Amino acid sequence: MTERKQIAQFDVVVDALLARRDGAPPSVAAEIVPLVNIAIDLRSLPREAFKSNLRAELERSISMSASAKPTAQPKYTATPRLSIRDAAEAIEFYKKAFGAIELLRLTTPNGKIGHATLHIGEAEIQLADSLPEWGDPTPEMLGGTPIRIVLEVPDVDAFAQRAVNAGAKILIPVADQFYGARSGRLQDPFGHVWIISTHVRDVPFDEAQRIFSEMMTQAATQLAEEPVRVGPIRKGFRSITPYLVLDNANGFMSFLSAAFGGEEKFRMPGPGGKIMHAEASVAGSMIEFADSNAEIPPMPTALHFYVPDVDSAYARALNAGAKSIQAPADQNYGERSASVVDPCGNNWYLASSLGPTPVPASVPNLMIYLQPSDAGSLIDFMLKAIGAEVVDRFDDPNGRVAHAKLRLGDSLIEMSDAHGPYKPMPSTIHYYLADTDAAYKRAIEAGAKSLREPKDEPYGDRNAAVTDPAGNRWFFATHTKDVQF
Repeated sequence: MTERKQIAQFDVVVDALLARRDGAPPSVAAEIVPLVNIAIDLRSLPREAFKSNLRAELERSISMSASAKPTAQPKYTATPRLSIRDAAEAIEFYKKAFGAIELLRLTTPNGKIGHATLHIGEAEIQLADSLPEWGDPTPEMLGGTPIRIVLEVPDVDAFAQRAVNAGAKILIPVADQFYGARSGRLQDPFGHVWIISTHVRDVPFDEAQRIFSEMMTQAATQLAEEPVRVGPIRKGFRSITPYLVLDNANGFMSFLSAAFGGEEKFRMPGPGGKIMHAEASVAGSMIEFADSNAEIPPMPTALHFYVPDVDSAYARALNAGAKSIQAPADQNYGERSASVVDPCGNNWYLASSLGPTPVPASVPNLMIYLQPSDAGSLIDFMLKAIGAEVVDRFDDPNGRVAHAKLRLGDSLIEMSDAHGPYKPMPSTIHYYLADTDAAYKRAIEAGAKSLREPKDEPYGDRNAAVTDPAGNRWFFATHTKDVQF
């Protein structure tokens, strides 16, 4: 209690000191005299000279800041901006897999993401939903990506495991590298490739160059000793190629040349002047075609064809013998389009993008367009049986498919429910993939009917054929060797 009384008495003394101008202390108990003396000394601080000097220095600093503001130095930065088929889904993946933090998201009126910024540790990435018509393709649309995003992380092994658990695919396992890092390579579910790395040790440049040179020499030696490998897709082709079976294949080639500048690349004659098999290039895309026979009846096809100028292409097609379905017109989905039926019964849906380039570089300029009576069921079959992936799907208020886009390998197939002048047109589709036997087996299990069992052909492909529930014929093929015709 005595201590508390002394503290209370000292508080009273300090208040009195502050209130009295002469600074003289009141009478106090002997026990707190030393504390009172310290308070008296502190009362005179800071001294007038110190305050004057401090004021002058502060005023000088303020004056200099106001009269000579430094100009911000420009800086260079490089930030990856990823084009994604579903940016919202990708953001959630990067949060879960990479520990990303979302900083900004701008959405368009239709709910798509026009821009988003994420931080992965101290690294920044940007992303948005893809706009192929404006030159923003996804890796899937291009059949892969040439870009590798290098990401330095504190613990590469833990980072890789977290990414795999979230759905990433390991392309190159994490391992110690000659250049002093522990690194690996993975692919996210949206096709982007990441080189993830943790620095382990410093390596002198001379040592790194020596090891790298030795590795390149060894790789060149192994490559020279190994047999030449071929990919599953024949050179010059994409995963999907339209295959037109016609009553007059010769007439079709004439139309293709006159209307669209098509160029014949190969022809295998059949009996009676017929065409057993032919290949033509039109604006860089391949079309295969043949005359029908007793085994394979005619099967015209609908094709979506991007051209530089719809109006001139439409006019040339009519001059070459086509009949108009719809004259050129601007559409609310960002294209100018027209449609014709050629002399062999194939529908051509001509289009030019109203974006920065009339022919989008991010999608094939020639695509098969299916128009079955039940597009929803066909989509379900394609997902289950042949590994298709839905890129876009829009249903009308009645539940019919107004437009859908499906990816198969590096190609796209479009479709909608048949309506109005657009009647069902079962098509023949040549599909290059990695394993013909597996594709054939899966299609049969999903309800397709066999046309041909898998077989090695003399022209270097292993082929099989089925008919899907909508009547489309699928020729599965895996290229196994190059053959000179």
